Amino acid sequence: MVAEKCKGLPLVIKTVGSILRFETNEIKWRDVLQSELWGLEQTQNEVLPVLELSYKHMPIYLKQCFVALSLYPKYYYLDENMVVWLWKLLGLLQGDEIYNRDEIGKLYFNELVQRSMLQSSIHGQKVMHDLVHDLACFLAGEEFFRLEDDKQTEVPRGARYMSIMPIALCKKRIQISNASQSLRAIIMIQDNIDIVNPEVLFLHCKKLRIIYVVQGSVQKALLDFIGGMKLLRHLTLSGYECAAHLSRPNSMSQLFNLQTLNMQAYTLLKIGRLVNLQTLPEIHLMKCGCFVDIRELRNMNKIRKLCIRGLCNVPSITHADEAHLQSKRNLEVLELDFDELFLHKAFDGLRSCEHTEHGDANEAAVTLSRGQLLEKLRPHCQGLKVLRIQNFNHGNYPSWLGSASFSKLTELKLQACQSRYLPTLGELPSLKSLDIRQMECVEHISHEFCSLDPRFKGFQALRDLSFDGMNRLSEWSGVEDGEFPRLETLSFWNAIELKSLPLVPLSCLCNLRLYGCKNLVTFPASATMQELNISTCEKLKELPALPSLRSLQLFHCPSLFALGHFPWLTSLGLYYTFHEDILCKLVNSYLTLEDLTIWSDTIKSIALEPLGLPSLRKLELRCPNLHYCGALTSLSSLKILNITGTENTKFEPWKLPQLVGQCFLFQACQSQHLPTLGELPSLKSVDIRQMEYVEHIGHEFCSLDPRFKGFQALRDLRLDGLNRLLEWSGVEDGEFPRLETLLFWDAFELRSLPLVPFLSLCKFTLIDCSNLVTFPASDTLKVLNISICEKLKELPSLPSLQSLHLFNCPSLVTFGHFPSLTILYLDDPFKQEILHRLVNSHLRMEELTISSNTLKSCCDTLASISSLKKLNISASPLLHVPNSLRSQLEELYTAESF
Repeated sequence: MVAEKCKGLPLVIKTVGSILRFETNEIKWRDVLQSELWGLEQTQNEVLPVLELSYKHMPIYLKQCFVALSLYPKYYYLDENMVVWLWKLLGLLQGDEIYNRDEIGKLYFNELVQRSMLQSSIHGQKVMHDLVHDLACFLAGEEFFRLEDDKQTEVPRGARYMSIMPIALCKKRIQISNASQSLRAIIMIQDNIDIVNPEVLFLHCKKLRIIYVVQGSVQKALLDFIGGMKLLRHLTLSGYECAAHLSRPNSMSQLFNLQTLNMQAYTLLKIGRLVNLQTLPEIHLMKCGCFVDIRELRNMNKIRKLCIRGLCNVPSITHADEAHLQSKRNLEVLELDFDELFLHKAFDGLRSCEHTEHGDANEAAVTLSRGQLLEKLRPHCQGLKVLRIQNFNHGNYPSWLGSASFSKLTELKLQACQSRYLPTLGELPSLKSLDIRQMECVEHISHEFCSLDPRFKGFQALRDLSFDGMNRLSEWSGVEDGEFPRLETLSFWNAIELKSLPLVPLSCLCNLRLYGCKNLVTFPASATMQELNISTCEKLKELPALPSLRSLQLFHCPSLFALGHFPWLTSLGLYYTFHEDILCKLVNSYLTLEDLTIWSDTIKSIALEPLGLPSLRKLELRCPNLHYCGALTSLSSLKILNITGTENTKFEPWKLPQLVGQCFLFQACQSQHLPTLGELPSLKSVDIRQMEYVEHIGHEFCSLDPRFKGFQALRDLRLDGLNRLLEWSGVEDGEFPRLETLLFWDAFELRSLPLVPFLSLCKFTLIDCSNLVTFPASDTLKVLNISICEKLKELPSLPSLQSLHLFNCPSLVTFGHFPSLTILYLDDPFKQEILHRLVNSHLRMEELTISSNTLKSCCDTLASISSLKKLNISASPLLHVPNSLRSQLEELYTAESF
């Protein structure tokens, strides 16, 4: 009975089905069936009343989020992350102990998709059906308003939330007649808009809580009114110019309720009065001290994230102490950088001050012990989750760094600190990620890194440990059983003096990365390691037994000659300098290998043992001097074969595994003919590139047996960079029966294509085939893309063609009939009569894109297509689109909109 009520309307069926799909309660079904909304009729310009059923059955939290989508225009592609950002901005998402606000927003977004309030477009993006959008706007009333017209605009008196966004029809010059005094939020979704009198938006709007504007006239006008917006909670601006403006006295000092401040800022004056701030830009301290004074942080105890740069410019220990970081219980992320700073040119007007000229004289007073300074910047220990310290030029660390009292600290980064030892960090109970970089004075890591108590087992929660730029580090020792029990990933980058790693095995280590450790000779065995990546370790001589190893990638390890046993190895990559006997051992010793990659400039032959790699599914060879690769036919499981740059390889007669499904050949040989691939029964994809000596493709490409019908499984064929190819012939009936996609690129000399039609061809692309004049008809072709085919004169009849894209086809004068054509793209140069003839003879067209610098008129022709929904005209400033045509379009983009 519910189905009968839907009267066969797809949107209604889909929407009602989404309401009841998980509903097992019979009462709920009857409630839907007996709803009064079924009896209402849709009047002109109103939403379909039955769609309100879906809204009625939404939970309250989802109703608010759905209505807020009315701030986007019709047909706007809704990116999930951007929608969640909008909901967060409007305060519609509340986190809990299980999910944060972003995760909850994504759950809401997916629920709207499940309820069919959002659907997928032809390009895969999510979009609201126009009737569903009408419903959102109807329910929003005056409360939600979009500023998007190109005429005098009156903001409704009841508007509380306003979005600013140009649409295709907008000329970007908007005149506002008045603004609602009830406005709570102004959000600029895109910045490509110009308002003649933006000051009207802010003149009498004293209740604004949220402002998100970037660039343009709106932002410039806002800066003159910002000081009086005492209820403002969220402010987002862009550009250093805004920061310079707001650095002037009294620009922001009255924004007592401001919680979030997002902008590119070097420094801001009088921020100390913004005691409710939770998020603020990076604070940049200057030597003169005339901009931000670190003492202004003393009462800002609600801050959740704080980044202070230029700490070397703090004039005294007392100033650091008075910042009261230890009293900020809500602080979760803290970054402290002691490096010097330089003002952006936008601050030239503020660069000079009365103290600047005396800066050098006071340098002695400014240069104080960074150790004492960092000691006074101790944060509150209960809430801190992320800590980053950079450019700390002192031999000793503060006493609080590494203290177990920081019980929630999960991420720690130390960069460019000048101490000769690492701090004791192993006692941090929740630390999961540790990143240590450019600690160039550290030569040795000992047990003190884990704990000062020899009985304590350090780093109990650590999962990810990375060392980068430890140029003098020669040894890491002192690790004992029970330490690092959860460490999964260990990385060393550019530890050029490192000679040894801890002998005690790391019991959970899964991934080890060694890059640029030029003096490392070996490392201990591991029972748990699954991925091993080694690059530029020139003295590495041996690898231990790794019983759980699944992936091994070796790059430039010329001294490696001894290998342990890797019984579960499935992926192997050998890149450039390596011993050939290592290749032989690895390739022929592991029956479990599924993925094998070999890149080498020196290797000349690869001797695969027959039946030696029964599980290999992918083989990639990039070996320009390779002459021989034996036993390829024995690779019974091979599905993907990539051969690149092997110009001297002689695979005669190119016998390949019978089950290979994808073949990629790039600069593969200097042969004048293509290999015979058509007899491979499972081959689905062939990609051949830069076979520059091939002049003709004959039947030998399909088979050496004239009776054999080749390429029975092939679906995708790409021929790219066959610069001398003149002709492709020899294709017979019954060959390529499943070919769906065919592409020719840079076949400059190609003059003809096979006359026999491909029975399943759906998409054909021709790019830079300068000498091609015509090609055969096809009953199945749906998409045809032709670019830079200057001599192409005619197109055959294509009864199934739906999409045609022509770019730089100046000689095209004749074409057959395309009764199914709905999408047409025309790019310069083309003959204008081609456009008129294509349009006049294909009245089912729905989407048209024209790019031309010479076209002066066509809209009278287009007006005859009643089915046209989307029109995109660019690079034609003289072209005028009449209102009669605009009114029938769903989407219009013109040159004036760019």
